[in-house]
Amino acid sequence: MAKLSELGVDFQHWCFACGQLNPGGLHLEFEVSRDRAEARYTALQRHQGYDGLLHGGVVTALLDEAMGWAIFHQGIWGVTARMTVTFRNPVVVGEELRIVGEVVRRRSRAIETHGAISRASDNEVLA
Repeated sequence: MAKLSELGVDFQHWCFACGQLNPGGLHLEFEVSRDRAEARYTALQRHQGYDGLLHGGVVTALLDEAMGWAIFHQGIWGVTARMTVTFRNPVVVGEELRIVGEVVRRRSRAIETHGAISRASDNEVLA
């Protein structure tokens, strides 16, 4: 897997998930390979919902971004048409997370992806 910054991708923009200019953003840096993207992220207090827990919208944004970068090597810049998230366990602020997106099927104009967020310490799937 290669880091996107090593592939010449410029992250000096305001994207909430991967942009480096957004002071409130997630500042994700993905490693990519064919049909797969992976990043690490530590849940920050400023992104919490309930006290001590990462906001569900941020959890969803992490998944959305990982699945988007999974199609990077196809030369495709896509948008999300539909997304379903299953929240399995709370995401605790301060925990290091592993976020993975993978391409699972290609159709005529659609690419189906799957994403997962797990706790880095024990790989328990959280969403």
